[in-house]
Amino acid sequence: MPIKSAIVFLFLCSKVAFAYPQFQFTTDNVKCASCHYSPTGGGLINDWGREESADSISMGDADSFLGDPRALNGVLPSTSWFQLGADLRMAALVKEAKDETPRFLVFPMQADLYTRFAFGKFSVAVTAGVRGDARDSASFAQRLVSREHYVMWKQKKDDPDGYYARVGRFFPAYGLRLQDHTFNLRRRLGFNNLEEPYTASLGKVSDQSEWHLSGFVPSPVFQAGRKESGLAFLYEKRVGEKSSFGAQAKASYTDQTHRYLGGLTFKKYISGASLLLMGEVDVGAESYRAAGSSRQLQLLGHFGATYLLANHLHVSATAEYYDADVRLKESDRLGATVTLQWFPRAHWELLLMSRMQFQARTYSDRLHLLMLHYYL
Repeated sequence: MPIKSAIVFLFLCSKVAFAYPQFQFTTDNVKCASCHYSPTGGGLINDWGREESADSISMGDADSFLGDPRALNGVLPSTSWFQLGADLRMAALVKEAKDETPRFLVFPMQADLYTRFAFGKFSVAVTAGVRGDARDSASFAQRLVSREHYVMWKQKKDDPDGYYARVGRFFPAYGLRLQDHTFNLRRRLGFNNLEEPYTASLGKVSDQSEWHLSGFVPSPVFQAGRKESGLAFLYEKRVGEKSSFGAQAKASYTDQTHRYLGGLTFKKYISGASLLLMGEVDVGAESYRAAGSSRQLQLLGHFGATYLLANHLHVSATAEYYDADVRLKESDRLGATVTLQWFPRAHWELLLMSRMQFQARTYSDRLHLLMLHYYL
């Protein structure tokens, strides 16, 4: 593949970063909102999250310049009304598909800048990045895209707990909210790259539980994927300090289809074994509006285990299952993934991932990825 095409491919893979769900419970934080300004996690991290990135996650010295978790290692001043951040990812991958020659790519996976302006209990957050153009016909200005931008009100100004309301472009809360967009939980349920709709969300977060109710419509400017409208609801209950259970539902509509989803999630951290277990099961029914169309019954399962070799070194194994219509033969997809993550200093992550996928229980493709991640 030519270098130019590889760069275009990579920018199309650029995404707003979700929270890392393996940090919940393993760092003694029981909710994603403890470290993120967003009540559902992901994106710009707050001051507490920056401290945790140095003290609880990385192996660096927080008192040294290289280990300083503040924006640009403390060079950028921090204020109560303005916060700045960024996610930059470079990746190299080898993809081996059945009966095809392996492909090797090196590309910038993500280049997103985060800004947040706070006015008392209100805040405005904007994420800006670059999207690709498969035909290379658009100018750089036309490739700029804002995957997330919203206005938010919080009941408690500087506290993640309490009620909130926000309106803008962002994903509605649903499921485990994994950071890897290539998992079926994101690709098949409307949470893939550049699929962020315009959403109005109301919710409440506490140490004991959280709930989020969202209504959403497609972005009128640029949105990939299904372009759905609908409602989503997520409830998560913490059990003790090291586990949680969740329930969720989503109803969505497009010009051609309507789909109803429901599911359960769980997370459990076994401190003595340094092991985090988490999983999700979703069932769905999707119908086409065309006369005479039959309803598809869908099933999706995801189970992952993360072992902490050390606070800064994680190894994870994940198994996933997806069936677009359980009544049809050879419509199922299986996947197995092994990931190694190393956080040598605050701001830095090195990830090595290997994934094998099967379609209709026959080998389909394999992916090997090496990624270097820097966050401002």
